[in-house]
Amino acid sequence: MRRLYRLFVCLSVVAATFGVGSSAVAQQGQPTAWDGQTLGQQPAATQAEFANVWGDKAASEWANEHTLALLKAFGATQGITVATSGPGTTVIPDGPPIPADTTVLPLSKYKTNAPVTGDLIDIDQGRHRLYVGNAAADAIEVFDVSSPTPTWLTSFHVPGGVAGILIATDIQKVFGGSPNGMVIVDANPNSSTYGVTLNTIFLGPGGTDELDYSPVDRKVYVTDVADHTIGSVNADTNQLIKAFTGLPDDQIEQPRYNPGDGFMYVNFRATNTLTKFNPRNDTLVSMTKLTVPCTPSGLAIRPTTNMALLGCRLSSSGLVYWNLATNALDHVIRNVSGADQVIYNARADRFFAAASRWHRGAMMGLLDGSGNFITNVPTTFASHQVGYDQTNRIVYTLGGGLVFFHVPF
Repeated sequence: MRRLYRLFVCLSVVAATFGVGSSAVAQQGQPTAWDGQTLGQQPAATQAEFANVWGDKAASEWANEHTLALLKAFGATQGITVATSGPGTTVIPDGPPIPADTTVLPLSKYKTNAPVTGDLIDIDQGRHRLYVGNAAADAIEVFDVSSPTPTWLTSFHVPGGVAGILIATDIQKVFGGSPNGMVIVDANPNSSTYGVTLNTIFLGPGGTDELDYSPVDRKVYVTDVADHTIGSVNADTNQLIKAFTGLPDDQIEQPRYNPGDGFMYVNFRATNTLTKFNPRNDTLVSMTKLTVPCTPSGLAIRPTTNMALLGCRLSSSGLVYWNLATNALDHVIRNVSGADQVIYNARADRFFAAASRWHRGAMMGLLDGSGNFITNVPTTFASHQVGYDQTNRIVYTLGGGLVFFHVPF
């Protein structure tokens, strides 16, 4: 734990912790790398080498290269690869965290059967079980989180693992978006088919991704991004009811059921759209263009007020707090952005935004139920998912295993 914490502080909060803004480093007027260093502090040979190649851009180039080297070194210690190209490109921080917005908390790690990286996390609060996909092991991993430290329990075999995942606590089934379709797994430990895949819902060759469940309608809505499709599945019979095909977006993101109004909402990232479905009769109700730049990924809803927090993918957009009743913008939170999974917990009355793509460094953003910013907790550049154990007040994410910290506020 101490090694992870020490390494992460070096990468993410040096500027805030050591007051770089008022030091001699900042007074030199040179671009600062993530550990507070500048080209002017390096050996003369290094300064000359960069000056000869980059001229008046030498200081900036050195800061960029040094920051990237730090991130790669950190990733290597955790078994995480820093991607510099492709759709999963790691965001290289271009500025330090804002001290007033940042709370550094000790990060713990649990590695037994935990994936190095992955997509979403879900927690059964009553039974104290955490579920996460593990593509490298062709599995859904199940952890006991009844205490402040997790314990691995078992694996459900699923070829390719899963990306999106949810536990329907009332019927004790786990649903996961896999490369082969949406898997439905028996999660009742007292059942003779515990851990068995009851059915796989095939929507198209693109496979399935993210999903959510309406306990009122007993339906799961699941996305097939590559095939521009969303499926509605009967959670009791494990059968496909309807497929919404030909949807006008190739980056369909998080569905989220709102028990406050009975509708299912889905983020369309590429078109910057919030889409509304009626799961009672499986109809598409509306598609609303957001009035501010966001490209929304994560979606969380406070059902008592019909307010939603949208996790904007753009690293400089902030987070969007949206009024579902009026279908209009309430306000934008500028303290953090670059979020993927976003959740709301009613007991804590908190939103949690896994903002691993923020340009000031990977953070877990914490907001109250009214969408007011509380603080950012530094995480890792692999930490784009979040689960919250409300019993022990523990936040979970991924980054070389299960990464977790206690929330003191």
